[in-house]
Amino acid sequence: MQNIIQKVLISILFTLLYQYSTAQQMKDSIINDNSFKIKELPQNSYQGVFKNGKPYEGYFKKGDREFYTVDFYEKGIPKYQYSMDILEQMSATEFVLNIKSTYKEGKIYNGSELTLIKDGILSKQFNNGELEHFMLDVFAVHYYNRLTFKKQKDTILISNLQEKDYHVALFVQNERWIAQLRHQDNVLFQQENVSHSATQFPKNSLVRLYIEDTIERGIAYQISDNKNVSTTEARINEEIFNTLDFSKLIDYDTAFNTLAETIIENQGFVTEKNYKNPPTIIAYFETDDKGAIIDGIRCIHNKERSTYQIYKAGKVTKEDSTTIIAFQEIFSNYIRTQ
Repeated sequence: MQNIIQKVLISILFTLLYQYSTAQQMKDSIINDNSFKIKELPQNSYQGVFKNGKPYEGYFKKGDREFYTVDFYEKGIPKYQYSMDILEQMSATEFVLNIKSTYKEGKIYNGSELTLIKDGILSKQFNNGELEHFMLDVFAVHYYNRLTFKKQKDTILISNLQEKDYHVALFVQNERWIAQLRHQDNVLFQQENVSHSATQFPKNSLVRLYIEDTIERGIAYQISDNKNVSTTEARINEEIFNTLDFSKLIDYDTAFNTLAETIIENQGFVTEKNYKNPPTIIAYFETDDKGAIIDGIRCIHNKERSTYQIYKAGKVTKEDSTTIIAFQEIFSNYIRTQ
């Protein structure tokens, strides 16, 4: 009986030693990968060494079969990342990693950083740690487009591959953020942010004031006589103001970085919005060539009281007390009668 127990214990011991040895081999394993090719270092395969289950030395592929990058490690620290230009690779006979980027403190410092999002890939281009420009490659059935976002002096320019004569320009004028849809040098459409407390508004505009997810937003729209508005760029123009909180955009760099992060967080840019709650309407009116209200309806609210005003031909035709909640029905009735 004692001999049987000893044999069982020895068997268990050998099993544990084998499992430990196997686990150590997995943690400190060496891999050879031939599923990718690096342009500057063509090889039959690329070796990577794991230490304690983590990349330690060599080449390590990240991603899936259709979208991937390769990191190069030295003593457990990522040094380089190899990736590809999506547009160039679309016409290539084989995928080749033709872009080399440099890491610093675990982040891309020089070169491209690629992020897979819904229906697309975001490519951020860094120069000495600063975001220089970024591109959004959008894929759908029988459709491809590339949106390019870049800074040019005091303007952020957004262009797209399918409609090369159109672009959106985002800039500050008179302490207001303005987004213009341009066809070559002609402004077709303009939007600018408006404060709820403003007493003077943009000229010859349709103004909409509302509250969305606790954020106060205001947009003034201007459309030129030229009605030939690009669909893609017009939606981008609209999305900028539907997405960004302009009260927090203190400078161009902040706005530029926020645009990139917004695309990642929302898993896209030109997308349908899913509101947590329907927007709360505060005002909807037109202005004249001096920025004064001509026609429309507006709720003026504060902690003490709220009133609403209806304008017609530049004059207040009705004014009464209300609440923000009650004003929603007043606004709906007003729109139905127009």
